[in-house]
Amino acid sequence: MALTKINNNTLSAITGLPAGVGGKVLQVVTATSSTQVANTGTSFVDTNLSGSITPSSTSSKIFISCTQIIQVYNSSGNYGTGRWKIVQTIDGSDTDITTGGAASSGNVFTYDYGGSGINIYRPTNYTLLLSPNTTSTITYKTQIALGTQGGNQITAYDEKDDGVFVLMEVAG
Repeated sequence: MALTKINNNTLSAITGLPAGVGGKVLQVVTATSSTQVANTGTSFVDTNLSGSITPSSTSSKIFISCTQIIQVYNSSGNYGTGRWKIVQTIDGSDTDITTGGAASSGNVFTYDYGGSGINIYRPTNYTLLLSPNTTSTITYKTQIALGTQGGNQITAYDEKDDGVFVLMEVAG
């Protein structure tokens, strides 16, 4: 089998591959949010970062890339714990596709050995490849909550950097 070099790395060159070649990108959707959302409780709330894609085939895979700035702080304690997750919605049914971490320590965790308070500000990134087996519209959104171990507030902090979803339908 001879290899063909593709000099044009544009989306049209990638999607222009011959039929039957697995992994062909069928569509790309980008969604952003520049809205800052704060949560002072341990129940998850939406962050206003969401994106939707409608697969053309039940055999398609959905590649998800998500980046969002998350800040957790505690003004007087040692721990600042928070949870961040991605939720998938198909036909009105929500499924957590990331866990959001343990209720106590979460997946956004910081500790101050001096006990005078703590603050963490960091980009949170997640990449997934899913096989949703549907041609219904799929919505992906992020949610945040404090961990139970400590913290005054968790914020999806999009004031300076937008949160971004990139959703790609890949032929199965």
